[in-house]
Amino acid sequence: MTLDPKEPPEFGEIMFSLPVAPVSQQAGSAAKQKLVAEVRRIASPLEYILDGEVQIEIQWLIHERLRWETDASPDVDNILKPLLDGLCGRNGILIDDCQVQSITAFWCD
Repeated sequence: MTLDPKEPPEFGEIMFSLPVAPVSQQAGSAAKQKLVAEVRRIASPLEYILDGEVQIEIQWLIHERLRWETDASPDVDNILKPLLDGLCGRNGILIDDCQVQSITAFWCD
């Protein structure tokens, strides 16, 4: 999908791909700030802010061995807040995370 950086899709979706690993809410502030900066960098070409309710879907691509056999990757519920922080505020595309009506988050191999 090609996005118009000046106008949000009227009835559609905005899709981002983050080339970084998710960060847990329990991670240190430097790691969380790095993720927030990356989310904002990717969203920065969009010159608008969404002011209505939104639904968010997070698809996390990760090898199942990392999920099942190590504790190196965070739980899927712990990655939500740092991602939302990157989408909200002055340099994000949402005013506040209270706009989020629903979130679907899952990982797949």
